[in-house]
Amino acid sequence: MRQLRIMRIVLFCVCLAGVTLPLWGQNASGSTAVPGVLNPRPGSAQLAPMHMVSDVSTTTRAGKLVFNFTITVDSTFATTTPIYCEVGASLADDAVSATGREITESAAATATRTGSTAKCTVTIPYSWSLVTPSTDIVFLSYTIIAANVSTTSIPTVALRTTGQSLPSIPVPANETTTTQSIAATI
Repeated sequence: MRQLRIMRIVLFCVCLAGVTLPLWGQNASGSTAVPGVLNPRPGSAQLAPMHMVSDVSTTTRAGKLVFNFTITVDSTFATTTPIYCEVGASLADDAVSATGREITESAAATATRTGSTAKCTVTIPYSWSLVTPSTDIVFLSYTIIAANVSTTSIPTVALRTTGQSLPSIPVPANETTTTQSIAATI
């Protein structure tokens, strides 16, 4: 039981890293410039002060994102191999320069398998304080992992993974449930 718990934690961390990869590419220009002032004295520079606006008016948007998976199992691994569905949602408030708000959500569930079909439902309950909810966009993605659960000291091995981004959506209205249906093959 302990190893299953460790495997789930490792799996969650791997999935979270995979979900956030699109966010890492947002500053693809390669600029590493730091705002500041160059002092004429060699080797001396002063960083520009960082300004954060803390008294910005925000609106709370709360609700649920529900993802229903129907997975066709086409890979050759044992029928007892667990299949995990993981989803992620991320957004940067359009006023991020004023608020510094970046939001990342993720959740996972174990699929129920019947023959060559697996199904799972993953729910992300959320509550976001946003400055510009009417113009913000939520980026969605999923990862499906089939992994052997180790009962020895040998670590868990992922036999097959697949993942994709989903179409982005506007921030949902307050207190709504937004449902996505996902058909995938692993």
